[in-house]
Amino acid sequence: MSPRNLCVFHRSLLSQAYAFAFMTMPQGWIISNPMNPSTKRLLNIKVKKIESHQAIVTTREYWYLGWWDVNDGSYTYPYRETNRQMYILKKEPEGWKVFENLRPSPRTSTPLAL
Repeated sequence: MSPRNLCVFHRSLLSQAYAFAFMTMPQGWIISNPMNPSTKRLLNIKVKKIESHQAIVTTREYWYLGWWDVNDGSYTYPYRETNRQMYILKKEPEGWKVFENLRPSPRTSTPLAL
């Protein structure tokens, strides 16, 4: 299993990201402003189980998202967290795809304004 083939995401993961983006858009929060320091780091990865058609991978990840408020012209909500996640991957003709991402709820709460 090549790490290059692990970067194809399942539609449900993208829909979760889009859902959060749509919740923040009416408020004018973005993470695409110039020089935004948002980042994600993969700190550890372990392949727990691998079969011909499915694999289970666990990770420890660091996330920093600096939400910029376009109305105020300042960073309004810094999301900073290290967590553990489990990915269930399925092998398809194009390569390994993330089928499911199991992760804990954020320890940091989202702001009430959402």
